[in-house]
Amino acid sequence: MPEFKFYICDDERRDLVNQLITKGTKVIPDLMYDIANYRTLKNGNELFNHLQNNEVGFLLLDTRFEVEPLAVSKNRFSEEPKYSIYQRKGGPYINISFYTGYANEALFPYKCSIVEHYSHYIHSDSSIEYGSPDGLNEFYKDLITLIKKQCAIVKKDGKNFWVGKQVLDMDPELKHW
Repeated sequence: MPEFKFYICDDERRDLVNQLITKGTKVIPDLMYDIANYRTLKNGNELFNHLQNNEVGFLLLDTRFEVEPLAVSKNRFSEEPKYSIYQRKGGPYINISFYTGYANEALFPYKCSIVEHYSHYIHSDSSIEYGSPDGLNEFYKDLITLIKKQCAIVKKDGKNFWVGKQVLDMDPELKHW
Protein backbone atom coordinates (compact mmCIF):
# COMPACT_ATOMS: atom_id res chain seq x y z
CA MET A 1 0.00 0.00 0.00
CA PRO A 2 1.58 3.32 -1.00
CA GLU A 3 1.95 5.58 2.02
CA PHE A 4 3.10 9.18 2.41
CA LYS A 5 3.76 10.73 5.83
CA PHE A 6 3.87 14.45 6.40
CA TYR A 7 3.72 16.88 9.31
CA ILE A 8 1.46 19.92 9.00
CA CYS A 9 -0.26 22.17 11.54
CA ASP A 10 -4.01 22.47 12.04
CA ASP A 11 -4.31 25.54 9.79
CA GLU A 12 -2.51 23.66 6.99
CA ARG A 13 -4.77 20.65 7.54
CA ARG A 14 -7.87 22.83 7.28
CA ASP A 15 -6.52 24.48 4.13
CA LEU A 16 -5.74 21.10 2.55
CA VAL A 17 -9.26 19.81 3.25
CA ASN A 18 -10.75 23.05 1.88
CA GLN A 19 -8.69 22.70 -1.30
CA LEU A 20 -9.88 19.13 -1.78
CA ILE A 21 -13.53 20.00 -1.19
CA THR A 22 -13.30 23.02 -3.53
CA LYS A 23 -12.02 20.70 -6.27
CA GLY A 24 -15.04 18.41 -5.77
CA THR A 25 -13.40 15.70 -3.67
CA LYS A 26 -15.61 14.14 -1.00
CA VAL A 27 -13.97 13.99 2.43
CA ILE A 28 -15.76 11.30 4.45
CA PRO A 29 -15.16 10.65 8.16
CA ASP A 30 -14.25 6.98 8.67
CA LEU A 31 -16.28 6.28 11.78
CA MET A 32 -19.37 4.52 13.15
CA TYR A 33 -22.68 6.03 12.03
CA ASP A 34 -26.14 5.73 13.59
CA ILE A 35 -27.73 5.24 10.16
CA ALA A 36 -26.66 3.30 7.08
CA ASN A 37 -25.37 6.43 5.32
CA TYR A 38 -22.07 8.21 5.62
CA ARG A 39 -21.69 11.97 5.52
CA THR A 40 -19.13 14.26 3.93
CA LEU A 41 -17.38 17.30 5.33
CA LYS A 42 -18.72 20.59 3.99
CA ASN A 43 -15.52 22.52 4.75
CA GLY A 44 -12.18 22.25 6.46
CA ASN A 45 -13.46 23.72 9.72
CA GLU A 46 -15.63 20.60 10.27
CA LEU A 47 -12.40 18.61 10.43
CA PHE A 48 -11.69 19.95 13.92
CA ASN A 49 -14.96 18.64 15.39
CA HIS A 50 -13.81 15.16 14.42
CA LEU A 51 -10.23 15.59 15.59
CA GLN A 52 -11.46 16.80 19.01
CA ASN A 53 -13.29 13.47 19.32
CA ASN A 54 -10.16 11.53 18.26
CA GLU A 55 -11.79 10.68 14.94
CA VAL A 56 -8.67 10.97 12.81
CA GLY A 57 -9.40 8.84 9.73
CA PHE A 58 -11.06 10.09 6.55
CA LEU A 59 -11.73 8.67 3.11
CA LEU A 60 -11.30 10.68 -0.08
CA LEU A 61 -13.61 10.01 -3.03
CA ASP A 62 -13.34 11.78 -6.35
CA THR A 63 -15.09 11.44 -9.70
CA ARG A 64 -11.66 10.93 -11.30
CA PHE A 65 -11.50 7.43 -9.81
CA GLU A 66 -14.81 6.49 -8.18
CA VAL A 67 -16.08 3.26 -9.75
CA GLU A 68 -19.05 2.56 -7.46
CA PRO A 69 -20.57 3.71 -4.14
CA LEU A 70 -18.87 2.81 -0.91
CA ALA A 71 -20.37 -0.17 0.90
CA VAL A 72 -21.83 0.58 4.33
CA SER A 73 -22.39 -2.34 6.69
CA LYS A 74 -24.01 -2.87 10.06
CA ASN A 75 -21.64 -3.65 12.93
CA ARG A 76 -22.65 -7.09 14.15
CA PHE A 77 -20.86 -6.66 17.49
CA SER A 78 -22.69 -3.51 18.59
CA GLU A 79 -25.86 -3.84 20.68
CA GLU A 80 -27.38 -0.74 19.17
CA PRO A 81 -27.43 -0.35 15.40
CA LYS A 82 -24.11 1.12 14.23
CA TYR A 83 -22.86 1.31 10.66
CA SER A 84 -19.45 1.81 9.12
CA ILE A 85 -17.85 1.92 5.71
CA TYR A 86 -16.70 -1.54 4.69
CA GLN A 87 -12.93 -1.43 4.19
CA ARG A 88 -11.77 -1.88 0.56
CA LYS A 89 -15.33 -2.54 -0.64
CA GLY A 90 -16.69 -0.15 -3.27
CA GLY A 91 -15.10 3.14 -4.14
CA PRO A 92 -12.18 2.98 -4.48
CA TYR A 93 -10.94 5.66 -2.08
CA ILE A 94 -7.82 7.17 -0.57
CA ASN A 95 -7.24 7.08 3.20
CA ILE A 96 -6.03 10.23 4.93
CA SER A 97 -5.35 10.40 8.65
CA PHE A 98 -4.63 13.46 10.77
CA TYR A 99 -3.22 12.26 14.08
CA THR A 100 -3.61 14.58 17.05
CA GLY A 101 -0.42 13.84 18.97
CA TYR A 102 2.86 11.96 18.91
CA ALA A 103 4.82 9.59 21.14
CA ASN A 104 7.72 10.87 23.23
CA GLU A 105 10.05 8.55 21.31
CA ALA A 106 8.76 9.67 17.90
CA LEU A 107 11.54 10.20 15.40
CA PHE A 108 9.94 13.48 14.40
CA PRO A 109 8.24 15.32 17.30
CA TYR A 110 5.08 16.62 15.66
CA LYS A 111 1.58 15.45 14.70
CA CYS A 112 1.83 13.05 11.78
CA SER A 113 -0.55 12.92 8.84
CA ILE A 114 -0.66 9.98 6.45
CA VAL A 115 -2.10 9.49 2.96
CA GLU A 116 -2.38 5.94 1.62
CA HIS A 117 -4.45 3.70 -0.59
CA TYR A 118 -4.90 0.01 -1.28
CA SER A 119 -3.76 -1.60 -4.53
CA HIS A 120 -6.95 -3.69 -4.79
CA TYR A 121 -10.59 -3.16 -3.91
CA ILE A 122 -13.66 -5.40 -3.85
CA HIS A 123 -16.81 -4.70 -5.85
CA SER A 124 -19.63 -3.69 -3.49
CA ASP A 125 -22.05 -6.28 -4.91
CA SER A 126 -19.66 -9.26 -5.03
CA SER A 127 -16.39 -10.60 -3.68
CA ILE A 128 -14.47 -9.93 -6.90
CA GLU A 129 -11.33 -7.82 -6.53
CA TYR A 130 -10.24 -5.13 -8.94
CA GLY A 131 -7.06 -3.09 -9.14
CA SER A 132 -6.74 0.61 -8.45
CA PRO A 133 -7.92 2.53 -11.50
CA ASP A 134 -5.45 4.86 -13.22
CA GLY A 135 -7.49 7.85 -12.03
CA LEU A 136 -6.86 6.90 -8.40
CA ASN A 137 -3.11 6.59 -8.93
CA GLU A 138 -3.04 9.95 -10.76
CA PHE A 139 -5.12 11.62 -8.03
CA TYR A 140 -2.80 10.17 -5.37
CA LYS A 141 0.27 11.55 -7.16
CA ASP A 142 -1.41 14.97 -7.58
CA LEU A 143 -2.36 14.99 -3.89
CA ILE A 144 1.21 14.20 -2.82
CA THR A 145 2.47 16.97 -5.12
CA LEU A 146 -0.02 19.42 -3.57
CA ILE A 147 1.08 18.47 -0.06
CA LYS A 148 4.79 18.69 -0.90
CA LYS A 149 4.29 22.23 -2.26
CA GLN A 150 3.11 23.24 1.21
CA CYS A 151 6.07 21.56 2.93
CA ALA A 152 9.83 21.61 3.13
CA ILE A 153 12.17 18.67 3.64
CA VAL A 154 13.75 18.34 7.07
CA LYS A 155 16.52 15.76 7.41
CA LYS A 156 17.04 13.86 10.65
CA ASP A 157 19.05 10.72 11.25
CA GLY A 158 19.43 10.19 7.50
CA LYS A 159 15.69 10.39 6.84
CA ASN A 160 13.64 13.00 5.04
CA PHE A 161 10.53 14.44 6.69
CA TRP A 162 7.99 16.55 4.81
CA VAL A 163 7.13 19.35 7.24
CA GLY A 164 4.62 22.15 6.69
CA LYS A 165 6.11 25.58 6.15
CA GLN A 166 3.87 27.01 8.88
CA VAL A 167 5.15 24.36 11.31
CA LEU A 168 8.71 25.43 10.53
CA ASP A 169 7.79 29.09 10.99
CA MET A 170 6.29 28.28 14.43
CA ASP A 171 9.35 26.25 15.51
CA PRO A 172 12.47 27.37 13.59
CA GLU A 173 14.64 24.86 15.50
CA LEU A 174 13.05 22.08 13.44
CA LYS A 175 14.79 23.47 10.34
CA HIS A 176 18.25 22.82 11.79
CA TRP A 177 18.22 19.20 12.85
